[in-house]
Order: sequence, then C-alpha cells, then structure tokens
Amino acid sequence: MVPRWCGGEAQRIVVERSRGDTNMVLISGKMSDVRAVRKQQQLNNLVAMVTRLACSGDMVVDFCSGGGHVGIALAHTLPKCQVLLIENKEESLVRAESRCTELGLGNVGFIQTNLDYFTGPFQIGVALHACGVATDMVMDHCVRAGAAFVVSPCCYGFIQNTVKFTFPRSKKFLDTLSYKEHMILCRFADQTAVQLPPERRLIGKQCMGLVDLDRSWRAEAHGYSVEVMTMEPDSCTPKNNMLLHLTSSTQKLSLVTVSLVVTWGPSLEPQAGAVDIHAPMSVYSPRSLSSPSW
Repeated sequence: MVPRWCGGEAQRIVVERSRGDTNMVLISGKMSDVRAVRKQQQLNNLVAMVTRLACSGDMVVDFCSGGGHVGIALAHTLPKCQVLLIENKEESLVRAESRCTELGLGNVGFIQTNLDYFTGPFQIGVALHACGVATDMVMDHCVRAGAAFVVSPCCYGFIQNTVKFTFPRSKKFLDTLSYKEHMILCRFADQTAVQLPPERRLIGKQCMGLVDLDRSWRAEAHGYSVEVMTMEPDSCTPKNNMLLHLTSSTQKLSLVTVSLVVTWGPSLEPQAGAVDIHAPMSVYSPRSLSSPSW
C-alpha cells in the first residue's frame, strides 16, 4: 500500500525505481493535476543532477526545504547518503518528518533554523526555488563548505543589496553594470509568467540567464565551474533555470552552449532580440557581456 501523506497544498510524491531509472510518481493530493505534474518534472530535474554528483556517504543538505519534497525524494533515491532538511517553519518540518516516518526513511535529519545560522560540513547543497537572495545565501554556504550545489532560483525581482550581499555579485558584472542597472535586469528577469506575451517572456528568460551568469561568475572566482541549465521540459515552471557546480563526472551533461550579448535601450530596458542565441537554450555557457549602450 502506498503511504498516505499530504498536508497543506502539498502533493504526495513517491519515488519509484524501475530498471535502474528513478521516476517520481504523483499520488492524488491537494494540488491540481497540472501543477502536480509540473512539480514532478521540477523534482525529476533536481534529483537527476544530484544523483550524478552524489557519492556514498555524502551529506546532502536541502535548503529552504519546506515540506520536504526535494529532500524526501533524494533520501529515497540515495539511500547511502544522509539528507538534511533545513527550514525555518516548524509546521513544514513537522509535516516532512511525518512523511519520512511513514515512508520508513532512516537517512533524513531535520533542523529548524534560518539559513544564516546553519553551520556544518556537507558535500552537496540543494535548493528548489529559494526566493531572491536566499539562492545567493545557499550558494555562499556551499562555497564556504567546499560543497557542490544544484539550485533553482526564484523571485528575481526581490533581489537587492543586504547587509551581507551586494549586487552585482561578480567582478565582471560590477565592471559593466551599476547597482541600478542590475536591479532593472532582475525586475525584467521576473517577467516570465505564462500570461505574458511570448516576446516579453523571452526577454525575461534572457535576463534570468544574465542574473544567474553573474552568480555563476561569483562562484567561479572561488574555483568553481558552473553551468546555468534549463529544466526539461522548460514548461515545468517559468523559473526553470538550474545552477549546477560541475565536477569531472558532470562535464558530459552539457548539451549545447549559447553566447549571450545584451544591449540596452534608452529606457534601460533590455531589447527584444538582443540576445544572440546560437543553439537551443538547454545549457548556458556564456562568456561575453557587452557594456550598456544608450
């Protein structure tokens, strides 16, 4: 019998293994069918990347874990790894612990805390749709720990300078964009909702890529090699970028590369068609960024 676990708006997600493949199986819950399938696709992308990075005995930290969808799937898929769920909401962690108990998972730990207060060694950090600067906090935690990471950012429009973080993050972007220009870039990166016209969503996607390129170059300054990838299918979420710290075993995951060159209009708005796409946007590997021109 399939365990019954569901709470709030959470969809029950069970991992099945068949012929060596890992698939998420969605069981009826409080999500709509369409939203549930999209959540399944998002989880499949993260689990696939983490599975390629993980080794037996690794500690995998699911930051901003919520009710544990990502962490629970990883714990089931990687039984020889330890998975730690970090979340600041007690209700979400209680729900996650209940689900793990029902599923019989013994390789999951739980810590209720804000990101700022978490310390400890780990090998892989994961975050699905960590809001705004939370993505940057997760990446910084991973860099300080020397850990790999698989993160999917969200809420680009909420990115702003804080006590601990200033933007742009990388020297290359700092040499090119002012803080105001970077904030405009972030605002346009949030304009990817399905209700928007296709040309507006394309600009939003391109701006997402540039914001995440800035994050990638920041990590690369600390010795990391980073790819900004697009989830498959890209319709699984408007915020479908993933930042992946590459190792020798994951270099082969790169499917195609694109070159990004951004130009700006008089109103500081990125221009439609300004990004030169030389291949399908499955993987970004950009290495050029022009100065704003108006």
